[in-house]
Amino acid sequence: MTEKDEGYVIHKGLINVSDTIIYVLGWVMLLFGLGVDAIGVNLHSAPVVAVGIAINWVGIILGLFSGVIGNRKIPEGYSAH
Repeated sequence: MTEKDEGYVIHKGLINVSDTIIYVLGWVMLLFGLGVDAIGVNLHSAPVVAVGIAINWVGIILGLFSGVIGNRKIPEGYSAH
């Protein structure tokens, strides 16, 4: 779904939040996952490291697909009509 607003085409994502917020949330998840990984390595605990890796992948997916998940403004002429 798209809407026109002040010379921009607004692409509606899966949730009604800006794609920038989703992108930043992805980086926060990635950093949190790295912290969990570090704790797991220090504890010599494979399950904790596995949870950290899973959190890392969630952060990577949020970062890569932030434009699909959140709303984004695209200047007219850059989107397919």
